[in-house]
Amino acid sequence: RARHDAALALYHLSLVQSNRLKLVKLGSVQLFLGMVKSGQMPGRALLILCNLAACNEGRAAMLDAGAVEFFVGLLRKGEFDMESTRESCVAAISALSHGGGLRFRGLAKAAGAVDVLWDVAEQTGRERA
Repeated sequence: RARHDAALALYHLSLVQSNRLKLVKLGSVQLFLGMVKSGQMPGRALLILCNLAACNEGRAAMLDAGAVEFFVGLLRKGEFDMESTRESCVAAISALSHGGGLRFRGLAKAAGAVDVLWDVAEQTGRERA
């Protein structure tokens, strides 16, 4: 229960721009990516990563940490316990694409993001139909 409360508090803190920069400087990007990899509250960790990707420093730290390849890999596997987790993964990729420029494009192309995102879109369309 305490970890869930702490994650929720960090999520709310990450909604404020000045706090995002502080979280990035403290090295939280690696921590939250590690939480997603290990399956420890992946939904909440992805929500926080989405917020961190909204600032330039967070986006740069995530690109440095290999987040694009990691998120594309998660989507490729498709092993999500909840649809909202998959949506957060797509949202994180989208946030990284805003302002990520040529660097994001290169990383996304290398990871095969377009094909994976098309598959997700088709799958989501079938589920909702």
